[in-house]
Amino acid sequence: MATDGARDAAARHEAIDPGRSFIVQAPAGSGKTSLLTLRYLRLLATVDSPEEIVAITFTRKAAAEMRHRIVRALALARGPLAVDALPHVAELHATAAAALARSLARGWDLERNPARLHVQTIDGLSHWLAQRLPLAAQVALSATLVDDARPLYREAARRLVSALEVGDERSEPLDRLARTLDHDPGQLAGLVGDMLGTREVWLPKLFGEADRSRLRAVIDELLCTALVSELSRLRGRLAACASPGLFEVVRAAATAGGAAGPLAPFKDVRGWPPASADAVPAWLAFAELLLTANKDGALRKKVETAQGFLPASAGNEWRELKRRMKEELDALATAEGFAATLARVRRLPPARLTDGQWDRLEALLAVLPHAVAELIALFAERGSLDHAAVAAAARDALRDESAPTELALALDYRIRHLLVDEYQDTSPAQERLLALLLAGWQPDDGRTLFCVGDPMQSIYAFREADVTLFLQAAEEGVGGVPLEALRLRRNFRSSRAIVDWVNATFASLLPVEDDFERGAVRYTAAEPVHDPAAGDGVHVHALLDADARVVGETVARIAGEALAGVPEGKRRGIAVLVRGRTSLPPVIAALRRHSIDYRGIELESLADRAAIRDLVALAQAMLHAGDRTAWLAVLRAPWCGLTLSDLHAIAGEEPDATIGALMADPACAARLSPDGLRRMEQLRDTLSAAMSARGRRTLGGWVKTAWLMLSGPATLEEPSDLANAERGMGLVCDPREGFRFVSGANSSAGTNLI
Repeated sequence: MATDGARDAAARHEAIDPGRSFIVQAPAGSGKTSLLTLRYLRLLATVDSPEEIVAITFTRKAAAEMRHRIVRALALARGPLAVDALPHVAELHATAAAALARSLARGWDLERNPARLHVQTIDGLSHWLAQRLPLAAQVALSATLVDDARPLYREAARRLVSALEVGDERSEPLDRLARTLDHDPGQLAGLVGDMLGTREVWLPKLFGEADRSRLRAVIDELLCTALVSELSRLRGRLAACASPGLFEVVRAAATAGGAAGPLAPFKDVRGWPPASADAVPAWLAFAELLLTANKDGALRKKVETAQGFLPASAGNEWRELKRRMKEELDALATAEGFAATLARVRRLPPARLTDGQWDRLEALLAVLPHAVAELIALFAERGSLDHAAVAAAARDALRDESAPTELALALDYRIRHLLVDEYQDTSPAQERLLALLLAGWQPDDGRTLFCVGDPMQSIYAFREADVTLFLQAAEEGVGGVPLEALRLRRNFRSSRAIVDWVNATFASLLPVEDDFERGAVRYTAAEPVHDPAAGDGVHVHALLDADARVVGETVARIAGEALAGVPEGKRRGIAVLVRGRTSLPPVIAALRRHSIDYRGIELESLADRAAIRDLVALAQAMLHAGDRTAWLAVLRAPWCGLTLSDLHAIAGEEPDATIGALMADPACAARLSPDGLRRMEQLRDTLSAAMSARGRRTLGGWVKTAWLMLSGPATLEEPSDLANAERGMGLVCDPREGFRFVSGANSSAGTNLI
């Protein structure tokens, strides 16, 4: 029988076969990027030009890393293989050597021309496709691609909502929507703007069913199907939780309570209600009987008159029924997840739309095409496009109902191998683009599709990613191209202690089987490669009720203890993951208190740093002699350091005079303390010399000269503030850039804040 390592190695060897198409499920730490790189190099040794291979990644960073790995492997292949090289290193070297030989024979010179390696994001691919045939794509070559188009969405929505005042054909459905929002046009514009950001999802469906009555019937059918499906799941999970005794005592109580009692609906109960829309009232009645009143109610500990069980004083029969019901409730309390499962009955979707809901939906269907039209007009007006528009343009350039487009024919000839990374994060719109690229591919024609990802790591549902596309691709292929399914299992990143904990924990959190309807995937256990070392493992520090300062101190203490154990001369980083940026200030403050260097990108605003605030005040004071607030800040800054009493002595009695004039006034100087006078005169003379250079330097250079003359660098408390000041002075030249910075000092051992 093959070992785990042998099975994994066999799957990896299969995955680089250049003549076959695969979809590979590769869990965290399994070497997915290395496998993609290896397959890319293997394909390079077989193609006539490197442009025949297109690799699609999810982020620009991933694309850059993969391109770097390919170029580096080609460079290393020029030298000999180390005698003690590990097997996977030897395989990479041999594969890269074959690719390098092909490059030299064909004159590609990939090491100097890495741009010939088509490794890009799917958004980048869409942009490239649209620009290849701009007339068919209906886009302008000069259009600017906007990463964050939310301001444009809001502007288009505001223009549309303004039709309420004009009174054209758009105003009637807009007015119907506005009535549901208390006639708040701002809120309506905000909601329509949000919809425009997700138009890739709903726009293809908007014109799919012209018959509105038929559309309502389809929606009702889908709602009913979803309801029944959810009830079936709930019923299956609850079946093993309750004993027949529960239904017996409820039935007996219903009989004793009579036809007018609260338990009357249970007089014929023999088990859980059926999974049907008509049975929803019965399900809700069970939830009311067994759970407390709040939406996510806990299991009741006892039943009272409100639930239909009369007090014991009503007779021995009720005393016995309540005792038996208490026993059943105690038994249900031991059934894990029973209350949470039954509580989901209260959150069931409706079986069909109400007339009011349909009226709002019908109005929205009438409004949305006009909203898209406004957005398209705005794009043309501003010379801009968002990623969704470019992706739609790329699909239009590839699609023609009667015959393949010119671009599709050109690509059909050019692209022979397509590699897709992180396929679990593919959206339906992106899947349609891939299907268009694959249109016309025939079995055994030498062209291959290679998809890799891990459905357990799908985290981009908020971007309309659909993990079920991965499951569907494994069963049916993509765009008519069948895929062989492979699965990697070995984890090369973490030690056994961590892998075993993850296996044990997530196996209980994820479903037992894949669920296409809910987009849920079962957990697949990873196989550890590295044995645990001292200190490895998962340690939980539960701080459920702790305040922010305690949390920060705990993080700093743990980081400090870990860094203290690093041998001399070695480097180690500690990653600190937080829920959001608002959680970072107490952690950063604690790291500073414990003198632990940290590094993170765009963690704080530059404007929040004291050194930058002083620098900005200096620039404002130098630009405007009448800015009293800025001048007082300059006098208070550490390069001058006047006390509050000295500041009041300068500015308190002359509210209309400039600070510069007051500093030159002998009467003002007489009011200062001896130390304050010395500091003020030194700053006044220094700035006077610096101000004389106005107009002969750039703004940033002028301010920097004054800052250096004031010994600004000597006043900084942290090494990172020097880099921050340099960045700040650069931004002074263009304040539109905003103030954001990289905080923390580089050191041999630090903490990464993410």
